[in-house]
Amino acid sequence: METTKQEGYDALSTLATVNYPKAMRLAMKIPVEQLDYKTLIEFQKSTNKSVRNLGRDLALKIPVEQLDYEKLIEFQTLVDCDMQNLTRELLMKHFAKQLNYETLIEFYCSSNEEARILARELAMRIPAEQLDCEVLNKFQESDNSYVQSLTKELAMRIPAKQEYYEKLIELEDSDDIDVRNLARELLLKRFAKQLNYKTLIEFNKSSNEEVRNLARERALKVPVEQLDYEKLIELEDSDDYHIRTLAKELRLMHFNTLNASDHLEQIIIDSFSIDK
Repeated sequence: METTKQEGYDALSTLATVNYPKAMRLAMKIPVEQLDYKTLIEFQKSTNKSVRNLGRDLALKIPVEQLDYEKLIEFQTLVDCDMQNLTRELLMKHFAKQLNYETLIEFYCSSNEEARILARELAMRIPAEQLDCEVLNKFQESDNSYVQSLTKELAMRIPAKQEYYEKLIELEDSDDIDVRNLARELLLKRFAKQLNYKTLIEFNKSSNEEVRNLARERALKVPVEQLDYEKLIELEDSDDYHIRTLAKELRLMHFNTLNASDHLEQIIIDSFSIDK
């Protein structure tokens, strides 16, 4: 009695649930050119882990010429996460050069650790000049911590050019708190010398502790001649605890009572052009 390949796959799937070693031994004998990646991806829908593992192992043996890139892209949008994971693995293994960093960041959401590792590895190989800080910062709006961490890593690789600085300044006004925090962190790490003390104090109200620490550290390095005593006094009345604290720390560090008096005296002398 002649049987079809589909019947063979069905039998293989059933055998994997009752005798996995035998199923695997037989599966490894199937000529690779007879393997169908679409059917093996379908194996991932099984509730049985042995069936899923068997399907994955066989699918990863299939050479690139037997795969269809467009079909795989279509498959990876399916609801079933195990089907997504295997499809993403196949895409990254065989079609890495056709995947942009935005797609790889999406793949980094995978529930499969191996898929995440591969997605990160490929994303980090993308030349820095191909990365866009605005696109990367937008990914911070994601609720997925894996996405946020990878986009932050990629953003740190972008060359510190003036247009990058200007774009980060724009993003620093974002309504999204995570976008703001990353923009501030990048500004502090890549463009600290271009930030004045008022901006640094403003950054100190960030909800992100690392950003606050960076802002404070940089603010304490600002030379006294670049500080404004009256402005610091004004900032000490801020509603934000972190801003008040840093402003006071800067005032006490650079303007003790005697220095403050001398500073105010100089302002009066300069303002009215009078002698000391």
